[in-house]
Amino acid sequence: PARFDVVHTHLTSANILGGVAGRLSRVPVIGSLHCTEKVEGRFACARQGLEYLVLRRLMNRVVAVGEIVADNHRRHLPGVRLDVIPNGVARGVSLSEDGRRAIRTEVTGAPDRTLIVCLGRLSHQKGHDVLLRAFAAVNAEHPGSFLAIAGPGSLASELEPMIVNLGL
Repeated sequence: PARFDVVHTHLTSANILGGVAGRLSRVPVIGSLHCTEKVEGRFACARQGLEYLVLRRLMNRVVAVGEIVADNHRRHLPGVRLDVIPNGVARGVSLSEDGRRAIRTEVTGAPDRTLIVCLGRLSHQKGHDVLLRAFAAVNAEHPGSFLAIAGPGSLASELEPMIVNLGL
């Protein structure tokens, strides 16, 4: 059988199961927190409480993806050192004016049209429904603005009718 040096878990179920498995097999475990939303579904409070218990008592280290995620979970993890690793998205990517105009033209059909881009997984926790309602208000004040949403996920079938209903 294979022997592992470390178990690294991500998200609620994996944190719980991996934490227990690591402790039973005497393998160090690093648990990762990615989200700021509460766990949803049946037995959500119990699952969340169990995850926090495992993170406090069975994990060797706990990593949070970003300061906001860490801040959201700190009060539930007293005495636990949260190592914060920023999301790996580069900031300050710069394009020339010609480059920006070319992208705007390709995406919106006009070089000077306001373009807002949202890239990410299409899931409830990402708040695309909130974004669409906010963009409807922006578009009412600034007609011709353009919102591009790109990413995989199961939410597309819910977002498409919402886009139509909002007149976007």
